[in-house]
Amino acid sequence: MSIYLIWFLIGIPFFAAEMAIPGFILFFFGVGAWVVSLATAIFTGMTLNQQIVLFIISSIGSLLLLRNYLKSIFLGVQNDGDDSYNPLKEGDNIAVVSKLIKSGSYGEIKFKGTFYKAKSDQDIKVDQEVKVIEKGDGQGTFYIVEK
Repeated sequence: MSIYLIWFLIGIPFFAAEMAIPGFILFFFGVGAWVVSLATAIFTGMTLNQQIVLFIISSIGSLLLLRNYLKSIFLGVQNDGDDSYNPLKEGDNIAVVSKLIKSGSYGEIKFKGTFYKAKSDQDIKVDQEVKVIEKGDGQGTFYIVEK
């Protein structure tokens, strides 16, 4: 078995363990193993000591340099406080109905260039402008609207 294949296979349990024990640390040891796999495929004369040193440097280096950045991407940012991406400001909360909204039921609106589910306490026809009152569930998955 080729040495680069062995390093590739060493990396797989690190990725699998990251899914089982989420701390977003073991992922970088998998990355380090795959870096060594790539390096041994390109540079065939690497000794075992060089491989181990490269594994340690690439694992710890990627952990220190990339963990916070990638963690924010994978985990996302919780929505605490005001929604800076889709605030409901006065005068900026007009939408157009794209699917009929029946009283107490869901319809659809086009709001700020995107389609959202919407709910109202009155029937509202397609292509009618509505005022967006609030987020129905606090997360923006649907909106409460009125004529």
